[in-house]
Amino acid sequence: MGLNKRQVDERFAQIAEELSDLDAAPPPPSGPRDWSLSPEAQALVDADGEFEAPNPGRQRWRHDPPATLGWLLTVGTLAIGVVLLILQAAITAFSVPTWIGWAGAVAFLIGAALLVARMPQHRRHDDDETGAVV
Repeated sequence: MGLNKRQVDERFAQIAEELSDLDAAPPPPSGPRDWSLSPEAQALVDADGEFEAPNPGRQRWRHDPPATLGWLLTVGTLAIGVVLLILQAAITAFSVPTWIGWAGAVAFLIGAALLVARMPQHRRHDDDETGAVV
């Protein structure tokens, strides 16, 4: 079924002519919100007005130095350790002294201990123990 260029052009023109009879734009799709309110419902919406959220005001960060130090030691030593391992693997002449590894391990443990020590010891009194996140 080898068609030459002239036959392909003729067939394309025929298809284009058949398609030119179609409407230019199909009707818009209908969705769950494509409906109008009844006059009674529109009156209720107009009477109620729109919801306006209250201004939350300026938000301040809680200043908690022990928790900040704990996160810095825990996450920071892990990040530095990964960078040092990548450097040691990429550069064969690069060697990390052993004491740096021990210092990083101790810093990580101190940071983790700080974070665990800062955790609450008891449940709040307003907790109804249903397990639901409300």
